[in-house]
Amino acid sequence: MYQPENLSLTTTSPGTFTISQTPQAPYTCRVRYQSFTANTTIPLQETSATIVFPAEYPIRFRFLDARGTPIQGVSFTLKRGQRTLPVNATDNLANVSLPPGLYQLDAQAASEEIASRPLQINGPKEVTIVARQDSTGLGFIIGGIAILGITGVLSFKKKDWIFFIPGLIIALIVFSLWLPWWQISGTSAETHVSSQLFLLPTSLVSIIQTPQVLSGELATLPSQFSLVMSLFLLGCILGASLLLLSLVLLIKKQNRLMWASWLGSLLILGGSLLLVLVSISLISTISVGGLIGSGPFQVTIPGEGIVELPASWGPGLGLFCFLAALMFAGPLMFFIFKRKRKTG
Repeated sequence: MYQPENLSLTTTSPGTFTISQTPQAPYTCRVRYQSFTANTTIPLQETSATIVFPAEYPIRFRFLDARGTPIQGVSFTLKRGQRTLPVNATDNLANVSLPPGLYQLDAQAASEEIASRPLQINGPKEVTIVARQDSTGLGFIIGGIAILGITGVLSFKKKDWIFFIPGLIIALIVFSLWLPWWQISGTSAETHVSSQLFLLPTSLVSIIQTPQVLSGELATLPSQFSLVMSLFLLGCILGASLLLLSLVLLIKKQNRLMWASWLGSLLILGGSLLLVLVSISLISTISVGGLIGSGPFQVTIPGEGIVELPASWGPGLGLFCFLAALMFAGPLMFFIFKRKRKTG
């Protein structure tokens, strides 16, 4: 009759264990990992056994670009030891069942590497991969250039450059929506981190680069900030519309309405800017202590943990573009309207 006995294991390599000085007898080996269990009977005459453990977890992958918008046409590989699993994402999503362990993820889009990072699987999870690729920039650039082109042609036909100025103002506003309004940049040895705050779509994205890692992180912003951005976008549309209306009223020589429309445009655009600056200042104060500054900045690098590196932060090009638009919409348009009124 056999008596149950608990035996101690010695790890010889990952996934390989040895039990020494055991009596020759049939054994039942039971392996547990979280909710998974595997039982294997080892016959009397055997001195080794291979156990295929049935632990696999559903993993959902989501791929986003440097603005936090979905990336199309992503393919990636998951490597663990000598095994490599190729996967193609549908739209920007992929569902894979994986055993627990440490994997190396490498992702490509349009034949370009967009992400590379270690990935630890210990249970079911959703993995968001943020790449350095920006899939939205072309639309903003084309829109801004189209506005400049239309108003430029109109100015040439009318032989009056006053028609070009409102187009330039609106194009600057469009470019400001594409460019980052606030950013953090940190570098230490071979590690570089860049965080950028975009208004459309609203996102705070950090891109991390080391010799082993190319990956990003999408920060969670307060819901109030998204509401502020919606109000800001509405203010941009109303302000630009009133600016165009003031130009039409100038041509029709309705001077009082023209000045009222121009002043309303300035107030709306200026108020929208102030609203955004207050919101960004609050977020930056919580994140790093202020809107402008420098100092140590902590970042979590996949596979390496938390790393502290010197960094600086401050306004981005988007803010300066919008300020330039206000300068053109304010003093310059005032000068043009006043001169046109005298000569008209």
